[in-house]
Amino acid sequence: MRTPHEILNLVSTIAKHDDRVLAALLVGSRANQDIQGDKYQDYDIMYVVDDIKEVVADAQWITVFGDPILMQTPDSMVIPRGDPVTGDTTQRYAYLMLFADYVRIDLTLVELEALGSCVDTPADVLIDKAGVLGSAVDAYSADNFLVTKPSQREFSDCCNEFWWVSTYVTKGLLRAELLYAKGKLERPLRDMLLLMLSWKVGCAFDFAVNLGSEYRFLKRYLDEAAWRKLRNSYPLLDQRSIWESLNAMTNQFEQLEKDVAKQLQYTYCQSDIDAAKKYLMDSFDDISKHF
Repeated sequence: MRTPHEILNLVSTIAKHDDRVLAALLVGSRANQDIQGDKYQDYDIMYVVDDIKEVVADAQWITVFGDPILMQTPDSMVIPRGDPVTGDTTQRYAYLMLFADYVRIDLTLVELEALGSCVDTPADVLIDKAGVLGSAVDAYSADNFLVTKPSQREFSDCCNEFWWVSTYVTKGLLRAELLYAKGKLERPLRDMLLLMLSWKVGCAFDFAVNLGSEYRFLKRYLDEAAWRKLRNSYPLLDQRSIWESLNAMTNQFEQLEKDVAKQLQYTYCQSDIDAAKKYLMDSFDDISKHF
C-alpha cells in the first residue's frame, strides 16, 4: 500500500501540472485532528476548477491517478442518487476510486464559487496555484456535526414517528412479511431510536459532542448497558428475532424518551406509548404462531 506521503505528493503534482486545476485540498478524516488515523482511511481530495463540465468531458484525464480496480461516479448515476446528470454544468462532481493496493481516493471537483458550501469537513490546503482559496476553507465549523438540541416540536415528532412506525413493524410480523417488517424496523424506527440516543448523549455533554457520520462515535459515549441494549436490538431475518428486537427497541426508546424529556423539561405523550405498546402486546398471540 502506498504511503500517505506518496499519495499526497501524487495528488499535488497532478494538480500542479494540470492548468484546469486551480487548487487542491485534503478534506475529511485525514484532515481532522480529532479522528485517530489508520490505514483504512480514504483520501478525500477536492480539486477546485473553473469549469467542471470541461474536465468531466475528458474521459481519460482520470487515468493520471492510475488504473482503479473499482470506481464510481455518483453524480452521473440514476441509482442510488436518483438524479441523473443532464449534461449541464454542475458545481460538484465526484470520482470514487479504489486501486489495486487498496488505497482509495475520493476526488471531488468543485467550481470555485461553490467551494464555501462544499467544504463541510476540516480542510488542509495542498496547493493553491492562483491564490484563489482565500477564506473559503474556513467555512467549515466543528459545529456542523455537533448534536443539536431539539425543539419541543422536533422531540415530539421524533417520539410520534417512532411509536407510529412500530405499528407497521407489528403489522408486518402479523402477516409474516419479514422483509417489510425488518425494513420498517431498520429505517424509520431505528432512525428515531438513534436520534433519541444522540439527544440523550447531547444532554449529558451540553450538546457539545460530535457523533460523526452514521453515529460512528456513539459507542464512545454510551455505558456498557446502553450499548448492549442497542446492539441486541439488531435482528436476523427471522420472525422471533424481529419480534424480540421490536420489544427491545420500544423498551429502550420509552426510557430514553422520558429521560430526555426530563432533561430538557419537555412534555411527552404517554397515551402514544401506551397505545402502541398495547397494540404490540395484543398482537403477540397471532405473531407467535409464525415462530
